[in-house]
Amino acid sequence: MSLKKSSLLIAISCYALWGILPAYWNLLSSVDPLLILSFRIIFALVFTIILLMSTGRMHVFRDTIRDKATMRYLLPSSGLSQSTGAFISGRSIRVTFSTAALAIT
Repeated sequence: MSLKKSSLLIAISCYALWGILPAYWNLLSSVDPLLILSFRIIFALVFTIILLMSTGRMHVFRDTIRDKATMRYLLPSSGLSQSTGAFISGRSIRVTFSTAALAIT
């Protein structure tokens, strides 16, 4: 498969997942947001390690972790997981308020 075709396939897959994601969050509305975020972080780490080991590139990961200059740029990206946590928590709070409002009426 050419690079152009594989890129198109990846882009279509991303757009499809982006469209399905809101339904996924609604199904998880009763689950603790911290638990969801924790599982996402853990499974992403496990998947990344398996992928790096299977491709023989684990040494790149080790070198990156040991390089202080690179880590200075990578650590702020952990803010992305915090924004995901805020999004999940916001969805959870909105569902809680909606449920409380329905119970009052």
